[in-house]
Amino acid sequence: MKTKWVRSTALFLAAAMMLMLAGCGEVSAESSVLPEWAEPDDGPGLSDLVETDKLVLYTSTANVALDRRRVDMFKQHHDVDVEIIVIPTEEYEERIINDLATGSGPDVLLLYEMYGTDINKAALNQNFLDLTNVLAEDPDFNVDDYLPGVFEACQYHGRQYVMPLSCEPSLVVSLKEKTEEIGFNWDHVDTMSEYLDVLAELSPKAAKDPNFKQMFHTKNVFVRFLQISGIPVIDYENGEVLPDEKGFREFLEAYKSYFPYDYDENDPTMWHRPFAYDVLTAGNCVFWFPGDMYGFPFTLYVLKEQGREYDIQSIPGKTGGSVGTVAGPVAISANSKNSLNAYRYIKFMLSETIQKDQYGTPDALPILKEALLECLLEAPGGEGGPGGGAFFNYDIPALTEEEAERIMGLIESTSDYEMMISKPYYDMVYDTMLPFFKAEDSYKSCLEELRSKLTFYLSE
Repeated sequence: MKTKWVRSTALFLAAAMMLMLAGCGEVSAESSVLPEWAEPDDGPGLSDLVETDKLVLYTSTANVALDRRRVDMFKQHHDVDVEIIVIPTEEYEERIINDLATGSGPDVLLLYEMYGTDINKAALNQNFLDLTNVLAEDPDFNVDDYLPGVFEACQYHGRQYVMPLSCEPSLVVSLKEKTEEIGFNWDHVDTMSEYLDVLAELSPKAAKDPNFKQMFHTKNVFVRFLQISGIPVIDYENGEVLPDEKGFREFLEAYKSYFPYDYDENDPTMWHRPFAYDVLTAGNCVFWFPGDMYGFPFTLYVLKEQGREYDIQSIPGKTGGSVGTVAGPVAISANSKNSLNAYRYIKFMLSETIQKDQYGTPDALPILKEALLECLLEAPGGEGGPGGGAFFNYDIPALTEEEAERIMGLIESTSDYEMMISKPYYDMVYDTMLPFFKAEDSYKSCLEELRSKLTFYLSE
């Protein structure tokens, strides 16, 4: 049986990832004056990082092959002894939490594998090493090399406790023939709420196609909508819940109109699809969220080969600007005994070598601008097979230079980024508001219950 202290630590760490974080300025290796967010505070400097004879990493059985591959690549560039501890996937997060509570655990925390961890509470409680001064003093690090906004999304009170590795812009791909058929026009959509209202209005018309299943390649897209809306639900730094209640209500009421076409009680999890040329051309759906660095360009290539004209747009947030998601957060444990090599490992994950690698960035697109553009330019074309199968041809680029530059421009125009939402956070919001979506209870009643839960959670 766990002790009460360990249980409270698990509850403290395991809940929801938040949305609204503090902003920051930029760091340049050439700058002689540091921006406000990088001014020395309590965090260690680059020379304060310590080194031992071993870097400790934890990996789950589901990801051991990928993590070993990254470590092998790291050791080709750094003479570091890395100990990889393999943990059953179902025990992974709990094992890390318990080990950290006893002063041990991994040096590098792969937060993107810790779906129940509340990054915000852990960061504000200084469970992670503050890297603000380290980055400011490192002559080899320049935040301008990365997509704008991704590092800001990982900061708390202007301090860099968390580092991003990858991102998901709010891009969707559609076929122009399909959007024209159902009467969808991006010119009529300026905000997230307007987008949801239009989806609800056009879903019955789209359903006249016997092949149609849903607007997106998956159902239960609520958490993605909430994420890219940019609407804050908890402001951890100021200790406030529902700081934009008006915007929150507008979003929820708009989603309620689309809810009957999105909800699937039997399969409540939104799932990702690396390729989508087959479901788009078959008319199964109208929109697809691209994410895989190879599957994204490849899908566009196959559509072109089939003579289909595609469209790529960013879904607007609550105020019209697009909001992306940091999907690959990592941190150095405040208990790390080898903080220097832990920092070197994270920097390697941010290097061109890993950012360009097909299996290097976790879950989404690379954030190093040069690597991202090169990936778009060098992604292979080929041939699509039945059931979403793919046959790559590395001698044929999937995209023209013009297409790659346009996609790069869309990604770089993302106005803001937010931290990925954890499952406990999603469950708290979604489960509490579900009776409202189902018209079983009033908005006021559900909102007050949610406010009470969030207030209690924030006070823990």
